[in-house]
Amino acid sequence: MIGKSFFNPAFVVTAAFIGPGTITMCILTGTNYGFDLLWAVLCSTLITIFIQNIAARISFYSKKGLATTILGNEKNKILKILLICLIFSSIFIGNSAYEAGNLSGTLIGTNGILNLLSIKLSNFIQLTILCLIIVIIIFINNYKILSNILMLIVAFMSLSFLISSFVTKPDFIEILKGLFIPSFNSKNVLNVVGIMGTTVVPYNLFLHAALVNKKYKDINSIKLDTIIAVSIGGVISICIIVTSASLQGANITNPSEIRGLLEPFYGNISNWIINLGFFCAGLTSSITAPIAAAIIFCECFNLKLNGFYYKLVSITVVLIGFIFSSIYTLPIQIILFAQVANGILLPVLGVLLFVLINKKTNEPPKKNDYDKIILLLIELFFIFLCVSSILKIFNV
Repeated sequence: MIGKSFFNPAFVVTAAFIGPGTITMCILTGTNYGFDLLWAVLCSTLITIFIQNIAARISFYSKKGLATTILGNEKNKILKILLICLIFSSIFIGNSAYEAGNLSGTLIGTNGILNLLSIKLSNFIQLTILCLIIVIIIFINNYKILSNILMLIVAFMSLSFLISSFVTKPDFIEILKGLFIPSFNSKNVLNVVGIMGTTVVPYNLFLHAALVNKKYKDINSIKLDTIIAVSIGGVISICIIVTSASLQGANITNPSEIRGLLEPFYGNISNWIINLGFFCAGLTSSITAPIAAAIIFCECFNLKLNGFYYKLVSITVVLIGFIFSSIYTLPIQIILFAQVANGILLPVLGVLLFVLINKKTNEPPKKNDYDKIILLLIELFFIFLCVSSILKIFNV
């Protein structure tokens, strides 16, 4: 039932790009730095295409999920426990952070919609209702129709940013400079890490791989679908930054201020588009994140999907997201924190991929050797970003 809840495995990748984290991160990046960090979107998109293909390819050849492949045939108990801890930190903690951001994004949408309808409802009550809806959907375990409807609305908002990026008449020479001439310093390091954290989504590797064998019959279809899905996400992110750059210097602290990005094209209904988009993007991601964590947990411990532990892990992730979303009153800051936190965890993902790529599968060994070299460079880049962001956080 889980596998049938998506258009195809590559849809999971696209869904990660159009969540509230990406929208907010790209808007803040555009308003604060203009086109300067477009290179980070391009870089993170290429990295995602590469590692997503590795994960899907290994799963295709091994006929197993990633967690099962990583832990399979590992006789050293200490190493096995360590690997489980790495998977736990990368997925469970990461997904909990994402969930807080997802719920906060959904709250931005519900607040805006209720304000437009002149209905007053506290944030706590809104969050409680949202979490109950998510838990019910997880228990029912069939949200195909709901997911499709919500994704269409999110796609419409994404298309709106695409159109708006041209309406704002940006300087295309400056866009090219932003894409191919990296700008990196102590001021923008957290934004760079946040872009990486919202694009290179750890749980997507595991979830995509878990669904690969349900859909694909040949490796070329996997590669093509992944390239298309991730590239679409990258283009959407770039368009949001380009559109937001027209308001460079604006200090966006309240979600309602974001409507100004689409007003030149849609006028008064831009408020509805932004709020509906945040609501739908947040709700779809709020459903996907806990389900992904539960699937991976069940893979690690060879547990039955849709059983007690599957539901327990799903609800726990939702509950943690609910707690953090309730405590903090600035949704945009929660979303920003979630993306940066996941960006800092990326070196852990790199380690897991190294373990994965060294496992014996039926894939061509030559290709595997090339992948190891590229993956090493990516891991060094992840470590550099992680250290830089930690130094920035502690003002070292």
